[in-house]
Amino acid sequence: MSSEAPASPGQRSPSHGESLSPGVQESERFKFHYTVGSGSSRKAIGTAALAATNPDALDLDDLEALLAAGVDLNAIPHPGYAMISYARRDNRPFEGPNWFIDSGGYSVQKKFNHYPTSIDDYVAYLSEYDDQIEKYTLRDWACALDLLRDADRDIRTHQEWSIRDHVYCLEAAEEAGLTAEPVAVLQGHDIEEYLWSFDYLKEHGLASPTLGIGSILRPNKPSEVRAIIQELRDAIPSKYALHGFGISKTVLEDAETLWALDSADTTSWQSKAAHARVTDPEWADRVPAWIRTLQAYGLRRCRRRTHRSCLRRRVGRRSNRTRALASRPPQRVRCREAGPS
Repeated sequence: MSSEAPASPGQRSPSHGESLSPGVQESERFKFHYTVGSGSSRKAIGTAALAATNPDALDLDDLEALLAAGVDLNAIPHPGYAMISYARRDNRPFEGPNWFIDSGGYSVQKKFNHYPTSIDDYVAYLSEYDDQIEKYTLRDWACALDLLRDADRDIRTHQEWSIRDHVYCLEAAEEAGLTAEPVAVLQGHDIEEYLWSFDYLKEHGLASPTLGIGSILRPNKPSEVRAIIQELRDAIPSKYALHGFGISKTVLEDAETLWALDSADTTSWQSKAAHARVTDPEWADRVPAWIRTLQAYGLRRCRRRTHRSCLRRRVGRRSNRTRALASRPPQRVRCREAGPS
């Protein structure tokens, strides 16, 4: 299934009321996942999928609202890839996109300091929607510093709990007969900790073909996020695809960072609609929230830049620091048995 790519640098974005641009088709290498969070984003992505495949099935009231807002149904691109969190109240995937399910670690740990549901509950949910799911994350424990501080725990503890829960989740998924692809999550805060996580997963047969980079959502620190992603790509063999969780549009606008990732998800595609009451009150008053979000889906793709000079500079380059870290043998540790499960 194809997905829409970020608009090319020279492409003009349509203004409010214009048809959504069909955009540039995404390459097979990079997969951009539209995170479905709010109710309006859910309806927007669902409408985009339906409009691109079976527009006759659209609700008549919705169709009238779309036409009144000046949306050209023939120009709505299909959302090939989308992500939804298990922690969402409405976490049901719907027909259309290839779905990537997030275990929801950060959001539930921020609220409760632990998971309020079991791994068995998570796997039962995955089993229910297995035929619609392409990938899912193995349950992990976020290493965001604010979460660790609030829970009075350290990074190594959450790394070890992540490994423990990865093992249990894989065993439960195998017993349930899941066909979707599991994604192991690299956890840490700095590059040394992420590489420790990768070394341990690889050494113990837990490294999946796609590896997620967790705890990378760091507002106002795009340079730090870019550096971690690029160093991980330099250090980790290319046979492993890298997925960035919650990557901002600002981070993805950097060519080297974009080429270091094989896929990413973000909510930033809907930011224009989310802030419309402040930034464009006339538009917000005139257009329903879900249509504003649908228009943002067309207007706010991250812009992919193919800078060949940047790519050439990266060929054969690996920082001495990263090379040294990547060559270290993994330290064997015994996962702590105590703590939430």
